[in-house]
Amino acid sequence: EAENSQDELGVNTGRITIEEVKIAIKSLKNNKADGLEKLGGQAMVEELMTLFNKCWQSGTVPPWRKGTIVKLPEKGNTSECTNWRGITLFSVPGKAFCIVIKGACKESVWTSLSCLKMFHLSSEKLLQF
Repeated sequence: EAENSQDELGVNTGRITIEEVKIAIKSLKNNKADGLEKLGGQAMVEELMTLFNKCWQSGTVPPWRKGTIVKLPEKGNTSECTNWRGITLFSVPGKAFCIVIKGACKESVWTSLSCLKMFHLSSEKLLQF
């Protein structure tokens, strides 16, 4: 399938490119995925691209939405529950895949929103339909 194929809604349904995967990894917050490229370099990115394309074409993805909750101490007495907070750690490949998919849909969504704006439809009016 071509890299720039589009469906009837204007969503890019073509193959995910290595450049899209690199951009997605680099766009993760605070470069927390830096280690991903350093682990296997280009080979790791190519493996992710292959996996992402299989997911994109089949419509199925691994359980990337599942996260691990980690507790972090806040200031104060750590024997009190109120001095702890939880954060959820999600899969780096899962976050990168979401960024790639968002990019594939972005142009179509902006076109749709521009159309709605042109007709002065507010979100409140849209909800009434």
